[in-house]
Amino acid sequence: MNSRLAGGVLATLAALFNGTVGVISVNLFTAGLSAQAVAFYKCLLALAVLGAVLLVSGQWPAVIRYLQAKWRHAAVCAFLVFHALQL
Repeated sequence: MNSRLAGGVLATLAALFNGTVGVISVNLFTAGLSAQAVAFYKCLLALAVLGAVLLVSGQWPAVIRYLQAKWRHAAVCAFLVFHALQL
């Protein structure tokens, strides 16, 4: 797949998912889920979609190498965000 077509597909998927966030959230809220549970399921869906895109595109090994090199940065950011939310 050429990069122009891939960019169009990814932009279309982004618009599709951005447009369905409200509909999905409202349905989950009416089902009785908390805001934290809705956020968790939306992140889980995003992880699944990104994982599928990485597997299909063959970029999975590059992402793993990047995460292995930068995991300390991600840990510091997560620590700081966690403590900022506690304020």
